[in-house]
Amino acid sequence: MNGAILGDLAAWTWEQDKEAFFRKLVSSEASSSWMVEELLLTADTLVLERGSDIKVHECLGKRQSPVATVMRAIAIGWLFGTEAETASAFQENGFASDKEDWYAGAFMWKLIFALRHGASKEEALMVENVSSFKGFVEDVSWKERSSILGVLIRAWDAFYSAYDFGSALHRAMELPGDRHLNGILVGALADAMYGCDRYMVKAKYGKGYSLTGLVNVPSRFQALYRAGRTFFAKNCAMTNVERHVWKDVANPYVDKIISRELRRRILKAFQPTFDDRYGFYLDDGYIYVYRNCRVLNRFKLSSMSDGTFRIVELQVSEEAGYQLGAIQEALYSVEYRWNCVSDDYVIDRLPGSDSLLQPFFGVSRLRMGLDGRGVTTLVTFMGCQLSCKYCLNERCHGKVYEDDGATPCKGILMLTPQQLYDIVKKDNIYFQATGGGVCFGGGEPLEHPEFIMEFRKLCGTRWKITVETALACHPHNIELLAPIVDHWIVDIKDMNPRIREKYTGRVGDSAHQLCYLKQYGIVDNVTIRVPHIPSFNTDEDVKRSIEQVKILGFMDIQEFEYLVLNRK
Repeated sequence: MNGAILGDLAAWTWEQDKEAFFRKLVSSEASSSWMVEELLLTADTLVLERGSDIKVHECLGKRQSPVATVMRAIAIGWLFGTEAETASAFQENGFASDKEDWYAGAFMWKLIFALRHGASKEEALMVENVSSFKGFVEDVSWKERSSILGVLIRAWDAFYSAYDFGSALHRAMELPGDRHLNGILVGALADAMYGCDRYMVKAKYGKGYSLTGLVNVPSRFQALYRAGRTFFAKNCAMTNVERHVWKDVANPYVDKIISRELRRRILKAFQPTFDDRYGFYLDDGYIYVYRNCRVLNRFKLSSMSDGTFRIVELQVSEEAGYQLGAIQEALYSVEYRWNCVSDDYVIDRLPGSDSLLQPFFGVSRLRMGLDGRGVTTLVTFMGCQLSCKYCLNERCHGKVYEDDGATPCKGILMLTPQQLYDIVKKDNIYFQATGGGVCFGGGEPLEHPEFIMEFRKLCGTRWKITVETALACHPHNIELLAPIVDHWIVDIKDMNPRIREKYTGRVGDSAHQLCYLKQYGIVDNVTIRVPHIPSFNTDEDVKRSIEQVKILGFMDIQEFEYLVLNRK
């Protein structure tokens, strides 16, 4: 989305100051067109509409034109987590005037959605709206049309031949027609694949230029835009833009098992530091390994029948002297130092790492009617992304280890799934007699899916597994635990994202996370807790939240009030 705005500003710069365009892409004096205003209106309205009674149709659709339809599609393509949600949003808010305009808008959001989720250019070409986008691109007659679909196809060609965000906009300026429109479309596509934090240039133009301060948009959907990217983008890595010579080499990592969580970490990656010098970024299907802005290796991840992945098509850069150790260094960072290098705020470790040893701050036995059905044992994980003002278990945010980094702090239990099972199995007779079992709380238990999955293997199906959660996790974790958990107790905080953010200190959307539960068939075994939060929401807010929860299909709803304890 930021890329579309920068594309519009770059067009102004091209027209008013070409020297500045080649040197830094966007002039600080550049102003945006009405098309960007339409894009921002769509984004702002859709974000505000979540959790409120704002009617989108009252705000959008006043300017109905083919171009406006595609502007709305760009915003919609970034703001929703699932393809179904995105399609529904465009269906309701696209406002196309005829079939061709509708095709252009639909292809626009589908292309952005595919690219920002890591699709290569060839994979993105195969998105469909009645027929594939590739079919339209390969039909020469479409490239000669002045309609919005013809403009989009020419914009795709400019993006397709580019190698990063800056080169894409260079090509956009050479297209016929409205230069601002061309810049917006090409910028939107290039941003989805490459990112747009920095303008990397060849030596003859200068040293490059930061673009992050040139897009002035409200933080409420800037955060959603940032969260919408599922991988570390090329322009964020700031690698050199010269052409590389690649050589196939023997693959020493052919037997390395890449779990789904490890794959997620490799793609999400991190900004290298002095301690973790090698990083990953994704570009057009390949995962690149780099250090100090220099590309060293690249490979692809191949999906296996058991749901894991393997490293394939390994190549080394001639410029880098054919180093292979960089991959091992980068893998070590994401596998064993994720808490240090990532802003995911996750404490969990991967399968096989210290036998899934995890920190807990409590194991409470023989609880009845508090944490699920029957007699339960409540087990509380350390760690949570949220910083709730009235957190019941503030201990979860404390230190795990003493200053020596090895000795657990007082009250912390370091347990593997087997060790936890050995502790709680003494209550097996109570669990089976009452239909109870183990409730995982915290902290946020959904940040530890591998631990819970391994525990399920040990206890079997004779015990019920419950989770008390705020769904403050990656949606992938919900998918992993969908077939494992018997009962979900979900504290939604508030369905209004603005209230939720103010109370928890984190951007998020309870409706989105509940949609993932619904997507994986988790509805009937869910208890939704809707709290009255003093000084943060009103009785009307709570009523509105309950209504929205019911619309999503969840009917087991508990309304209660948070206690405000004396806090220093």
